[in-house]
Amino acid sequence: MIDRTEVLVLTHHLSRTRIFGTGSNVTRDSVVVRLEDGDGVVGWGETYPTMGAVAATADVGALLLGRDPTAARGNLALIAAAAGGNGFVVSPLAIALEDLRARLAGVPVHALYGGARRSRVRAYASSEAA
Repeated sequence: MIDRTEVLVLTHHLSRTRIFGTGSNVTRDSVVVRLEDGDGVVGWGETYPTMGAVAATADVGALLLGRDPTAARGNLALIAAAAGGNGFVVSPLAIALEDLRARLAGVPVHALYGGARRSRVRAYASSEAA
């Protein structure tokens, strides 16, 4: 059962201004979700912070307490309905649930979806120096 949910806001001060798809920033901010089961197994998810998403993610995440983390379809339906279609709320919770589910099964997340599709992925950077 899911015994603990946490929503953390992380801020990294950049060495110089960066230009992202959302504009120019002097910090890189993330919302990180941590779900923990009764045995101490932890799943992690992440998203970009948007207005109201942190509080909403905490509220929706609290609905997962006491639920079976392996009940993927039911958990996803619950968070999607409770989030009212807000992808910035659904996404980090869904990622954390899948991470927790994979860790409980002792497999990488890709195994939940039929296995790896490639052995290498090209690096990608979403910003440039100003």
